[in-house]
Amino acid sequence: MTPVPVVDTVTVATPMRHAVPSRDHPSARVLDLVPAANGDPRVVPTSPPPQSERPEVPGHGPATLDGLPQSHDLADVPSPVEVRVHADPALIPSVRAVAADLAARADFDLDAVSDLRMAVDEACSALVPLASAGGQLRCGFTVLDGSVIAVARVPVERAATLRQDTFGWRVLSTLTDSAEVLDADPDWIGIRLSKDRTSS
Repeated sequence: MTPVPVVDTVTVATPMRHAVPSRDHPSARVLDLVPAANGDPRVVPTSPPPQSERPEVPGHGPATLDGLPQSHDLADVPSPVEVRVHADPALIPSVRAVAADLAARADFDLDAVSDLRMAVDEACSALVPLASAGGQLRCGFTVLDGSVIAVARVPVERAATLRQDTFGWRVLSTLTDSAEVLDADPDWIGIRLSKDRTSS
């Protein structure tokens, strides 16, 4: 009996500066494996799905951010690496562990790695109490020109405010090169952090 070739779909991440954005995978190219004449699968690029008109968030600035296409909403921020967990304080260590690993791979020194890990922990800890019931904590990471950029966010049931006059926010600002609240999306609230490997 002749085996039937298996048709599958593979998502292959491409370098950030040469990414082919699509609606669901803004920084990846989607490839389909289809059977060839000899029975072996061959790779055929798939055209990206049509894009719909949606307002941009945060709604200002250039068409690209952090070397990637500007996000349409906080639910789907273009990031080469993204961690999604339940908005539960007990799961924040998993997110900060990824941040520390990426910083170490980007040749950050020990102090800078520790700063980024603590900053991500502080950002996630500030966001989790604002999350809607059953919501996800999402944190996307981009490594660009010696910096790690993190965008952490959670869904909210109503407009939420993240105070920036607290001791926690002061610590967050001290540990990073930049920190800003992303609150233009009515359904999500987030924090964007940037840490350079030369600063500690």
